[in-house]
Amino acid sequence: MIGKRRIDLILGLVLALLAFTVYCFTLSDGAFPGRSAQSLLQYTGLFPVFSPSSPIWAGMVRLLSQPFVGCVFRINLFSALCGALSVWLLYEIVSKTIFATIDVDESGETNALTAARLAGISSALALAFCMPFWFVSNRADIASFDTLLLLIVTWVFSLYARTGKYKYALLFAFLYGIGIVELATFIVLAPLFGGYLVFLLWREEKLRTPVIVQLVLCAVSGLLLYLVSAWLFYGTEGYHLRNYSGYFQVVWFTWRDQYFLITRGLPKEGWLIVLVVSVVPWLTGLMVARRALNGEKDTAYYVLHAILTGLAVCLLLNLKFAPWTMLGTGKLLVTPYVLNAMVFGYAVAYWFLLPRMLWRHAESNAASWARHNVGRLFAAVGLIFLCVVSFRNLPQADARAAGMVNRYAEAVIDNVPDNCSWLIADGIWDNHFMITARGKGRDLKILNIRGGASEVYMKWVATLFDEVRLKNLARIGMIPMLNEWFGSDPDVQNKVAVLSSPDLWISSGFTVVPHKLLFTGVKGIKNINAEKLYAEQEQFWAEFAPVL
Repeated sequence: MIGKRRIDLILGLVLALLAFTVYCFTLSDGAFPGRSAQSLLQYTGLFPVFSPSSPIWAGMVRLLSQPFVGCVFRINLFSALCGALSVWLLYEIVSKTIFATIDVDESGETNALTAARLAGISSALALAFCMPFWFVSNRADIASFDTLLLLIVTWVFSLYARTGKYKYALLFAFLYGIGIVELATFIVLAPLFGGYLVFLLWREEKLRTPVIVQLVLCAVSGLLLYLVSAWLFYGTEGYHLRNYSGYFQVVWFTWRDQYFLITRGLPKEGWLIVLVVSVVPWLTGLMVARRALNGEKDTAYYVLHAILTGLAVCLLLNLKFAPWTMLGTGKLLVTPYVLNAMVFGYAVAYWFLLPRMLWRHAESNAASWARHNVGRLFAAVGLIFLCVVSFRNLPQADARAAGMVNRYAEAVIDNVPDNCSWLIADGIWDNHFMITARGKGRDLKILNIRGGASEVYMKWVATLFDEVRLKNLARIGMIPMLNEWFGSDPDVQNKVAVLSSPDLWISSGFTVVPHKLLFTGVKGIKNINAEKLYAEQEQFWAEFAPVL
């Protein structure tokens, strides 16, 4: 038994190391555009957080951002580590569950063990290199950590299901309570886990009132994280900007936000397809696995498993009805692909064992050859398919291209004159500008000229000014505030650089001066040294144009 455990440990570590190596090889070069950069901006403290969601992940990011220099790389690497550990845990969960499902005798133990390991390897690789999970594991993204947390809880639950040790049930209840606070998916899955836990307790004749009370208390202990999270958020800048009226309203809004996340998490159009191609096959596999893996000979089972395998393959190939293809990164769903990876691993184990079950008692040479080799061929095809999928997804999953955006952000920040403390940008790459400025140690305030439509954003902008009139105008809109500021501050030309809206200078009576990637303003054309300005621009663009 020690030898078997050691082999499983080595296989799990190898799979995790493989995934971690690939994630590091394709790791985002700096902050990745979109929700990744937005998360970095908020949870590293550069911009207010408006609700106390995901407190554990937020705490990890805040910890990794001390000191700020180099924190983007550390947080990206943390996502890769979470992804690799998730791959390891999925191997453990699937391989152990498949082996426990098969009725093993002495003559069939080797086949059962091989099938279980093939299932674990296939599931791990299917998860590691499917588009959504690869996408969140090589850049800063909360979904990588959330998947790890979900698999940790599932692993503890599987330990209880296999061993019957009550301590694992108590630990599961406590972790599940924490998981509910951290991730709304735990709320959706609660009936499934809870129902199966009740079934296990009933089967072991432990379904008694004291046991139920203890489990509920453990779950409630985990749920107390709601109160801790709200307490840490209470009184912060985001708390005041969003006009919370008290501590318990923070708790209430946390529950409300999770409700909205659940009800709006699936697309309005196509939600049924997502359920049919991911949840339904997974539930079907759970229900038929024991009979299917233990010699059930029925044509309906063969057809059913062909359908399950086909659906799993289609999702991995990102066909039109796959969640990734339908939703992209707008509503990035990772959990369906975790379920799909389990289904694919189960299918590999089923097709590996099927020839041994079909021709178990056949004595001809052809039947003997088929019994021992056809299943291996099926498993080999499954693993080769996963290799093809991995190379197929590589160009789209590779996050190193983010380096171009971050080099552009560095050039913009480097071009802001040393005396300027404000940059007015267009909102497209503002997250990168703020992250880059802090990384370079510059105390630079960055305004999004398109942010006037957001009441909360303008409240935050108002906090950046000391003048009461500008604070009040910020509540009206961005352009009125900027026009007043540019017209009333005699030193504004020494404070501000503008990225994409030089008309701000013209409307306030300044002459626009191109400053490499930016625009500054001066009073009167006589203050411009045209020859020096032209030489500076020519030299800069000769060097930077090839980069663009």
